[in-house]
Amino acid sequence: LAMYYMPCLGPILGLQLTAALQGQRGLGCLAARLEDLTELLFKLHDLNGNGVLEEQELIRLNEQLAVMHHGKEADVRQVRMKYRELFRSKLNADGKPVPYRTFRAYAHEVLDAIDTDPQAQEMILEQFIAEA
Repeated sequence: LAMYYMPCLGPILGLQLTAALQGQRGLGCLAARLEDLTELLFKLHDLNGNGVLEEQELIRLNEQLAVMHHGKEADVRQVRMKYRELFRSKLNADGKPVPYRTFRAYAHEVLDAIDTDPQAQEMILEQFIAEA
């Protein structure tokens, strides 16, 4: 069964959409979709579900990703140092937990650095979510 995303309606299972319909998603709908994906990504990073992103959660998630991608050869110590530095330079200099709005601002900074096209950003966020 295929799943398609209709403009501002959400996923629809098993519906074959024409290319014209797939391309009619308005910028407002796409902005809402990007917001939903960013919020989902935040929730996946918030490993203990307390509503804030902690430095240790970011580190732990990226350790797991490194092992997933590189296996036993993953340099977990280097991953810890990298994401501790990232957290403190981009999210909170003291390593204190950050709320969604801080994560959101950083996520948008990252997305804009990769590609400013909203449709590309949607695909990038979907990939980040799949890996988290």
